[in-house]
Amino acid sequence: MSARQVNIAEILTRYVSGYFPLYDLEGEFFWERLSIRAMIPVNPDTAARARRLARRGRHRFEIRHNTVTWDVVTLLQREDIKRNSWVQEEVVKIYAALHAARLLRTVEAWDTQGNLAGALLGIDLPGTFIAETMFGLVPEASKICLCRLVEDCFHEGREIIDVQTPHNLDEWGLPREDASRTTPHPCVRIGEIYLPISVYMRAFVAAWKRAFNGGIEEWLERARQ
Repeated sequence: MSARQVNIAEILTRYVSGYFPLYDLEGEFFWERLSIRAMIPVNPDTAARARRLARRGRHRFEIRHNTVTWDVVTLLQREDIKRNSWVQEEVVKIYAALHAARLLRTVEAWDTQGNLAGALLGIDLPGTFIAETMFGLVPEASKICLCRLVEDCFHEGREIIDVQTPHNLDEWGLPREDASRTTPHPCVRIGEIYLPISVYMRAFVAAWKRAFNGGIEEWLERARQ
């Protein structure tokens, strides 16, 4: 997808069809659609888990929303901040189009000195928040952002947080070799589940219809207002 080909309706159509942008190990851009999809169902249980998980570190940060969204995209391109980041040229163009359409969102953790300590970047859609990626410059910061996202989505009536790739399974859908020797990823601790893509898509479409009675073009028009 070159700069001339970036089209927000096309981008959203891909996301709504279950795809997400990625780079392979050879540095080639592509749209991925895994057979197994990872998501956090938004419900009282996952919201309560998020509150408990954030309890120890919550007081260390001030949470802000969407105040430095493009700065977050810029930081995510740095290898020293996000190792093996897929936020590279083509993905940056996609995020720029989403940002212009007012659909790109950030949950930001700021320290007591007023410095950005970490953030989570995602896409706001009817019924679903697509959590693209996150980073932390200090311990706990990205986890606190994720926990706040779950609580926000619960209070806003969202049904799904799409986290795309399973965090404790490998590319074959099997437990990672180091899973028993490391602390589980915060997504897993909050309640991440894995669904066949066909089941996930049915849940996604149902959540969209309950949140917004219309299609992509109508949603874009509303978002731009």
